[in-house]
Amino acid sequence: PLFYWLQAALDFVFPAECTYCHKFLGDDRVAIFCQFCWDKIAIISGPVCPRCGQPYVSEVALQKTPHFICGACRTTKIFFDRAVTTAYYETVLKEAIHQFKFNHKTGLGKHLAQLMIGHLSEELAISQYHAILPVPLCRVPGSPHIRLPQSCE
Repeated sequence: PLFYWLQAALDFVFPAECTYCHKFLGDDRVAIFCQFCWDKIAIISGPVCPRCGQPYVSEVALQKTPHFICGACRTTKIFFDRAVTTAYYETVLKEAIHQFKFNHKTGLGKHLAQLMIGHLSEELAISQYHAILPVPLCRVPGSPHIRLPQSCE
């Protein structure tokens, strides 16, 4: 209850707005996004490449060969066993990830993790894995941004 009143007082003095649609957040919020915008995140539900997690265009892509690997995975040397994807990297999710990574909005971490776990628990049998590792990042000297491994030299 104390948090609710503190949040209400802060919203009265400094009205918080959704980072994506810029409407007043109010009580129905997911960190810095309104619930309406957060619900727009497009979850990947169709067939995906079992190696890289890239969605296939066709819904029937894996009907006859359930372990069919996409062309990119067949022609590129990959140094991991499997990648799993949750949602399309666009619109609200893209903005959330940018806010988390580049603007240090660490409060989004819990919500992004819940989004992934909620949809990946069906995909992964967690007990089968010894480790699940995030993609490592590094800070480039002289830049305020964090880069992916291929940018780290």
